[in-house]
Amino acid sequence: MSKEEVEELAQLYYSNVKHSALIEKFGIDVPSGNLYKCFPPQKSDTECPYCKVNLVYLPISKAQSRSDRRESVCLSCDHEYENNKCTCNGCTERKNEEAHKKKIAEQYKSESILDFLKKTRQPPIHLSDLTLRDRLFIAALLKTHLSGDLKIIKPAFEYRQALAPTREYTIDMLKHLSYYGAIQLSERAHIEYSLEDNKLRYDPLHSYYDLNVISNESSKTAMIKSLLHPIPLEVYEVEDGYKLWLEIALHESMQYLKLLLEQCGLIRLALEIINEKTSIEISTYLEHFSTSQLFKILWSITNNAAAQKQKYNKSVSADTLVNNIVKYCNRAIENNWEIGNYSRTYHNKQTIVSSILFDQILKIGENGFIQKASRDYLEKNIENVGAACQKK
Repeated sequence: MSKEEVEELAQLYYSNVKHSALIEKFGIDVPSGNLYKCFPPQKSDTECPYCKVNLVYLPISKAQSRSDRRESVCLSCDHEYENNKCTCNGCTERKNEEAHKKKIAEQYKSESILDFLKKTRQPPIHLSDLTLRDRLFIAALLKTHLSGDLKIIKPAFEYRQALAPTREYTIDMLKHLSYYGAIQLSERAHIEYSLEDNKLRYDPLHSYYDLNVISNESSKTAMIKSLLHPIPLEVYEVEDGYKLWLEIALHESMQYLKLLLEQCGLIRLALEIINEKTSIEISTYLEHFSTSQLFKILWSITNNAAAQKQKYNKSVSADTLVNNIVKYCNRAIENNWEIGNYSRTYHNKQTIVSSILFDQILKIGENGFIQKASRDYLEKNIENVGAACQKK
């Protein structure tokens, strides 16, 4: 066909003239579905990056013409423009080169991180040198995240039961043990770390750790057994025990406040209120109320806030809610109100670190929840436990 006939054929084809009519008119011996392949390619303004010639638009069917996107190709090397899956020689060589460079970069990164981990590795801590805080945090971490072969501590997020009341406290635990060398970042999955300005960056909750504790025990299994069952509170550790009691009570209260707000549909408020300011305000009243009593106060305030929203279709601010908690607590103290105890809920179960602290170390069990934190209470409990042991 002449150039003019081809142009006429293309115009009629895209004008939806029946294929059979066009085949008969122009005397073309092709299947009707391949009629568009008789049209010449159209020159593109884009240049092939390898051959330095203009790409062309190949003819397309009527169905394809309805799409805004038209693919351009190089007739010399078969390069397909803006196609990440292009298999032309130029793209294949480029991808191979990029893959090689990436492999070299990852290998360099891996070697740099491993070298950094070896250089910064701290000497192991002896079991007898562990503080009360060390013993508590290690016991909780090993109970939930130690691998079955006792070789590695798995990432803190990989467990159904919560390690600690809040995400923040879990991170504090990991940072404390890492800082004092009781645990150290494992070489396993080290490629997930990054090294910037000679400082290792990583996500504490998604990292693997190695236990860095030694003992005079006959085997590692015996040492792990000792770590999983920390010795109870000693008289000289009462102050440290009291501080840990307050910390757990604070974070349990903060988590419960967040849970209550979420259950009341105050999602935005739940996100805004969990901050250092709220933490400071609540910690003030842990010297006057038990965690259980504070749970009851928080329940009352948050439910009032939810009722106000339902009645007036207006949410209270985070500052207002915290002020309401403060006012309620102050009135209760001034008027010597008797605040009843409140139970844990299904969605707010006791965490591992809390259970180990109150059951195994402080030896006060549920009283860690229903009694307010007290040094005197801990001292008397040590005496009672000692007296009970002597009778046996």
